[in-house]
Amino acid sequence: MMNIRHLRADGYEGIYFEDEDGNTLGIERADAFDEQDVAAGMNAYCVVLGTGQSVYGGIDHWRIDRPGHALLVLTQVAADELGTEFDAFEIDADPAKLATADLIVQRLIAD
Repeated sequence: MMNIRHLRADGYEGIYFEDEDGNTLGIERADAFDEQDVAAGMNAYCVVLGTGQSVYGGIDHWRIDRPGHALLVLTQVAADELGTEFDAFEIDADPAKLATADLIVQRLIAD
């Protein structure tokens, strides 16, 4: 079972999924973007790994396919930028917590 943590502070919101081994995958989004953010392509959500890699955008799709189980699929470009061999992440968590997380993820990745 994964631990799910939601954080809202300092002008951004994030949701983080942590497995039993301490590996973390997060999705973050700033509350507002300025002209520099837009010019640098940083006016989107950010996918972050606990090892420090990050990429703006890059989620191909996110869905809960059964209670307590979600699938997050990255584009190949995003997976390459993150340096991960995986482009899909399975998230197993408490069904009620995952349902709440789903609403947050949907909001964070919405255009």
